[in-house]
Amino acid sequence: MGSVTPRLALSQLQQAQSQKHVTVNDDLIAIDALIDLYLLGQFVNTPPSSPVDGDSYVVGGVPTGAWVGYAYKVAYCMDGAWRFFAPFNGLRAYLASNGASLVYVNGVWLGDMLLPGKLGVGGAIPDSNNPVSMNISSMLLSNGSGTLNVTLSKQASANDARFTFQTNFSTRALFGLLGDDNFTVKTSPDGSTFKIGFVVSKDTGAVDHTQGAKFEAVTNYDNYVAANIWTKVAFNSANHNDQNAFNGTNNRFVAPIAGYYLVGMKWRFKANSTVPASIQGALYKNGAALAQTAVESWGTVVTLRTRVETQTVLKLAANDYIEVFAFMETNDGYVTSADSVFYGARIA
Repeated sequence: MGSVTPRLALSQLQQAQSQKHVTVNDDLIAIDALIDLYLLGQFVNTPPSSPVDGDSYVVGGVPTGAWVGYAYKVAYCMDGAWRFFAPFNGLRAYLASNGASLVYVNGVWLGDMLLPGKLGVGGAIPDSNNPVSMNISSMLLSNGSGTLNVTLSKQASANDARFTFQTNFSTRALFGLLGDDNFTVKTSPDGSTFKIGFVVSKDTGAVDHTQGAKFEAVTNYDNYVAANIWTKVAFNSANHNDQNAFNGTNNRFVAPIAGYYLVGMKWRFKANSTVPASIQGALYKNGAALAQTAVESWGTVVTLRTRVETQTVLKLAANDYIEVFAFMETNDGYVTSADSVFYGARIA
């Protein structure tokens, strides 16, 4: 027979032991402290200044004052002094600060269940904002016999029903029904400023790629092109210009972010006096001609009827720019404002 019990470490009375009442009283104090343990605080480092007999705390990792040397022990006030007990596997406690029911297992206090309306798993302690809280590495939901359904239902259309993704508790992405009944994905670099990635319409199912640059530009005057000189066409007015990627002042499209872009143009010829032998057009990237976009008229050039057009898919870096150029062989002429257009869209 050992001298103490294996769990509460209560001293066993020995035959012919003197002052048995001292041992019994110490054991009664241990029982009073640890049975139905009622904690006023968890991982507290500084002892309270005016404790009351029966007050109990779990000491933190860097204790001060009277608690120095008793890290992670249970501190229990009796007769105005602190007594300390080592927690053991299966020891249960109630944490008064948030209503958590805790259990000590293998050196860790776990929040296994809470009072009505709250649940903690894996040591996570829920609160009023997060009544269900988990500290786990993975989760499995499985139904081997049929449909598995998870439902998020909000009270009104203007509310959110969403999933939130965070880094160190700073939000980086949201998806769900965000302030309306369309399905929306948003991202954030800092947890406070958000951009919409895409929106799926609740009515049509159509996907709106909100951040994708899209534009169509025209020129509002006839552009003069001298003979035998590649000349930039001054597309200067946008019919639409998502993300403000088209710059009407510089007559160019500027890629706001890296990606694949569909870009194209067409323009119609207008004679000055004598028609050119041919008319040509091309897209330029960062001031250099893109050979794969070069096009040339066929047959006799006819004023206000002959036109050239081209389009291609380009892989662009952020701030790469695209412009439209025209060429008149032998004789000069105009790119007419009628039926001339420059357009593009980010596709991936």
